[in-house]
Amino acid sequence: MPPRGLLEALSAKQTPQAAPSNGGLLAALGAMPRPQPMGSMNLTPQETFLYQHHLQNLIGPGKVMNADGSISTIFQFPAEHGGKFYNIPTVWDGKILSADEAKKRAAKIGWDKWPSYSTPEEADARYMRMHDAMDSDVGSYLENQ
Repeated sequence: MPPRGLLEALSAKQTPQAAPSNGGLLAALGAMPRPQPMGSMNLTPQETFLYQHHLQNLIGPGKVMNADGSISTIFQFPAEHGGKFYNIPTVWDGKILSADEAKKRAAKIGWDKWPSYSTPEEADARYMRMHDAMDSDVGSYLENQ
């Protein structure tokens, strides 16, 4: 039996964001096994929120189709706020926003919704670990198009 991936685990887990049915997201991606088991990631609710943003952009109209054929769903930016560094998306509504615009969107939703870390290096390192699973999602999405 393949390990449960992030996408499969999210279907059984409550997320902080009101979102389309996770089951619908699973069906859209073909529910393929993921290389990163959710248990080994130990995602916080805020990291799950960021991951859900990725999934919604990937399945919906929010993604950015790059000239090289790749897809951007997050384009992470470690924004400083209140002495912490937050991993926030710059991809919104099918566009990559400037850092200032992305910070305004993140603030409007609430800084407490986004994952925060002590340093920008810690934020980047954690995001890169999540990025492997996101790349797998994008690959599955492209294969099913």
